[in-house]
Amino acid sequence: MPTVRGIALAVILFSWCAGAFATTGNELARFCGVTEGGPANRAICGGYIAGVYETALELAKAATPTGAQRRIGICAAEGVTSEQFEDVVKSHLRRTPATRHLPAPGLVLRALETAFPCK
Repeated sequence: MPTVRGIALAVILFSWCAGAFATTGNELARFCGVTEGGPANRAICGGYIAGVYETALELAKAATPTGAQRRIGICAAEGVTSEQFEDVVKSHLRRTPATRHLPAPGLVLRALETAFPCK
C-alpha cells in the first residue's frame, strides 16, 4: 500500500523528470509571491499546486481506484476550491521558512494534508 511519502516521492520524481518549474519550496514561494525575488504569477502558482495534487491523486487511483483521497491523506470536502488550495500552500510556505529548501511537491502535499486531514 503506497504511503503519502511514497506518493510524494513519485510526484517529486515525475516533476523532476518533466522539468517542473518550481523544484524547491523557495522557488515556489517566490513564484507564488510569498517571498521577494521573482514575479508572482497566480495562474502558474495555482496550476503547479493543482498539478501536484492531481498527480498524487491519480497515482493513488492507479494503485486502488477507491479511496484515493485517503491514500494520499488529503480529504478536502466537496466545494473546496483551487484558490483555497493555493491559500493553504502559500500560508504553509510563509509559516515554515526553514523547510522551503525541500522539494516543492512534498511541501505542497504536506500543506494540503495538514489542512485537509482524513478523519
